[in-house]
Amino acid sequence: MNLLLLLYTVECSSRRGYLYGRVKLQKLLHEAEKRMMAVGLRAFSYVFYRWKHGAYSPEADWGLEWLEKDGLVEVTDREIMTTAEGRKVLEDVKQLLDKNKKTLEIIDKVAEVHALDTGKIMKAIAYGTPVPELAKRIKDIEKGEVVLRPVDKSRASSLFLIDDREIETLEILLDKQARESLQEAMDDARHGRVTPFQPVG
Repeated sequence: MNLLLLLYTVECSSRRGYLYGRVKLQKLLHEAEKRMMAVGLRAFSYVFYRWKHGAYSPEADWGLEWLEKDGLVEVTDREIMTTAEGRKVLEDVKQLLDKNKKTLEIIDKVAEVHALDTGKIMKAIAYGTPVPELAKRIKDIEKGEVVLRPVDKSRASSLFLIDDREIETLEILLDKQARESLQEAMDDARHGRVTPFQPVG
């Protein structure tokens, strides 16, 4: 789920303006999850720590590397953007995304507000962000301390809606080897490169 919403965040942000690198992406994710927490929504499930550039989630960083390795996003020194394959995955799960409009509206709003902000600007904003549990701002917190946790499922007023079948579909779509195997099988069927079923005995 985090990988899907991370992919959506990259696409949404790069559509509205340049997604200037990892620092900006981390800050967008932190802001989106903070807004979700404020309305009791559990969708992203990242834990953010006070780090070099403010709030940082190691899992989000790992997720970006996964999406890049999988050919769904392209990461350069100046920009992060979805690939054609990444946009196709989002189109393939449109029905799932459509039933989670509340989640997407929060991500969309954050992307819109910060469309033209650079990572440096986002970093400055992040340092001034209060952490209610600690009654401090991020800039005044020790490096390595937790600054944001997702809403606990038992306390959430709403959840990202996804069933087992949709999870299985995501596992295929978000894995390059599985996607390619599926596409190859579909191409074989389309061109008649299949062996007809013959009952044994």
